[in-house]
Amino acid sequence: MTSRVRPTLQTLTDLRRWFSDNGGWIHPALALGPSPAYGVRGVISLEDIPVTHSLLGQQVVILLPEALQISAETAKECLSKHLSVSALQALQDQEWLVPTMLASERRNHTSFWRPYLDTLPARPSTGWFMKPQESADALKRQGSLGQGCKGYLKTERDRHKKSAQKFALQVGKMLRLSTEDLLWGLAMMHSRSYMSYGSAKMYPMIDLCNHEQGAAGVEGVKLPNDERIVRGSVKRHGQPVPLLVGQELFMDYMSKASGQPPCSCFSSYGFIPQEYMDDAG
Repeated sequence: MTSRVRPTLQTLTDLRRWFSDNGGWIHPALALGPSPAYGVRGVISLEDIPVTHSLLGQQVVILLPEALQISAETAKECLSKHLSVSALQALQDQEWLVPTMLASERRNHTSFWRPYLDTLPARPSTGWFMKPQESADALKRQGSLGQGCKGYLKTERDRHKKSAQKFALQVGKMLRLSTEDLLWGLAMMHSRSYMSYGSAKMYPMIDLCNHEQGAAGVEGVKLPNDERIVRGSVKRHGQPVPLLVGQELFMDYMSKASGQPPCSCFSSYGFIPQEYMDDAG
């Protein structure tokens, strides 16, 4: 008999329907709940998910179609209804298309992206987005690796604020966006996006998963019709494993092998991965 756990936060009804309506799929056992590992929310299984092999792939639990992926191209098309070609080009040159689109669509209650936007937190976990005292306290919890990051965060915070202020003047009136709105969009992109073919992409549902070294990474697959879908799987070091009731679905999105410095990790994600801590002793 399959074990079950009671939903503790969100059963993702709207998001799951949105996926289904657009050719995607979320395993019915997945929900949002308190993360045992991080103390924040994560993707939790409400029942045992044994190892399965299907046409979707090995132990696939999320199937994200291309229509629900947010890229610079997606953002440009969305914003083109409101902005001039020159304004779009300025945003593109500074990699502000996706942040601006997120902030703009967040204000649109009938947005196509509403089911996804409703899953996003009001305050991103991004280190540079935190208030100075909040980030100082969080850095203390990172141990020795958090030392020396305070100046780095201030530089990043000031740089992003200056850029957001510039674009608030250029496009804020047309889109009804403030500097704070734009900073929220940028923080969301920094903390939740994946790099794909050299540019940042947002992957709904997959970006709700917390990080763990050795978990599955994002798996991109090109279909015969040239559509690029993205899969989320339950794996450890490349091998499919079961996801038991109450366990959390992780993604490995911050490998130390990428060479990203600890302060940069904290600036983007609000924490330094455990593997960095382990190596630091």
